[in-house]
Amino acid sequence: MIVSFSVSNFRSFLKEETLSLVASKRIADESAGHLVPIPNSSEKALKITAIYGANGAGKSNICRAVRYLRGLALGDRKKGTGTGRRRFAFVDDSHMPSTFDIQFIKHDKLYRYIIAVDDEKVVEESLSFYKKGKEKEIYSRVTDDDLSVHVQVDSVKKNSKIASMANVGGPENQSFLACVFLNIDPDKADDDFVEVINWFATNLVVIFPTSSYLNLLGKLSNDNNFLNFASEILADSSTGVDGLEVARQELLSDDLYNLIPKSSIDKFINDADNDMPLTFPMRGNCESLVVEKDGAAYKQTLMSKHKGAPDCYIDFYDESDGTKRLLNIIPAIFSKDEGKVYVIDEIDRSMHPLLARMFIEKFISICKNDKRQLIITTHETHLLDKNLLRRDEIWFAEKDRAGASHLTSLVDFKIRNDLDISKNYLQGRFGAIPFLGGSDHLMQYEECTKDVSG
Repeated sequence: MIVSFSVSNFRSFLKEETLSLVASKRIADESAGHLVPIPNSSEKALKITAIYGANGAGKSNICRAVRYLRGLALGDRKKGTGTGRRRFAFVDDSHMPSTFDIQFIKHDKLYRYIIAVDDEKVVEESLSFYKKGKEKEIYSRVTDDDLSVHVQVDSVKKNSKIASMANVGGPENQSFLACVFLNIDPDKADDDFVEVINWFATNLVVIFPTSSYLNLLGKLSNDNNFLNFASEILADSSTGVDGLEVARQELLSDDLYNLIPKSSIDKFINDADNDMPLTFPMRGNCESLVVEKDGAAYKQTLMSKHKGAPDCYIDFYDESDGTKRLLNIIPAIFSKDEGKVYVIDEIDRSMHPLLARMFIEKFISICKNDKRQLIITTHETHLLDKNLLRRDEIWFAEKDRAGASHLTSLVDFKIRNDLDISKNYLQGRFGAIPFLGGSDHLMQYEECTKDVSG
């Protein structure tokens, strides 16, 4: 679970802005299903956070910052290719670093990962954990102006592979955490490195409006419980879909080679270290080609059954965008992975307002006894309801006159308990709404155009 995330000089964020998921002590309501204790602390973390704001205010850039940080933590970058960062564009200072600071819980341990990058190198980096209220450093790293890398590791054996790698330093534009991830067998790595790498690799999921959930079709094909769960959710959501089925069509070698180069298939079959089937997603993750280690191949296609036509299935690819969007975020409320974090940008994209609310309600209900977390951006004001979300679970993104984004929690506003949050938000009380300047002039122009044309 994420406890806090800070970012500066990245896309629309200039000065450091922090999204805190620590429950406010000003709210007495314990809200069953909303809170998780923070290890070795009297504080609690929130399981849900919703970020509001006008188009272009910076909501999506929070999601992009999380995705970019994940890439820094795990990604392989060729030497001399830079860091690929996108700094704040309206300040003429290309040397000012972009910084990312995240605190998260993995297996009842609170970690903190900090990294600062400029265009060409990782300037600074550190990993630590908290014990009895004190921060204990695991490693730190700096890169000099001459691009030499220095790593100080405090908590591993001197003769370990991580210690040896620390002596080497690694590429100037790649994080030390990524060096460990890409070069050391997890069985031979220190436990803290394994925990942190696994959190970034498997626990942190970022889903954008046009994203397809990774290997969704494979999950539907191999897990009947998930297939039945997804079918039930779609049937209960008035999508018209009454059930899902994965159709399988065997492929002959000649047909397969017309779709996939033979050299790629031979390389996979001869790879003794890879026992998993080779999968090629197609058509928005609604279809895939699968090659087994013995060379057997088949095409999988997701089909949907509709109410009133029990024997009639249609290609799921032909379903509405809203139905496909819902299916791609259903894993967030099904997955039993402890501590999984889902960051979903524009959760209401293509979905009816009541459908987005239903999804949040199901997340709260189904996940109330585990430590899953949901961070969303949205325009959907139907979610601004104190019976659904706590005040500290609602955040606003807004730009200043210089074009820099700022984050503000609803807790920072003094409001009555009986206030209609949705109505007051649309009236502009909390900011983070579009300023529709000039609309009156546009209407007058249209009226004049009508008079002239008449």
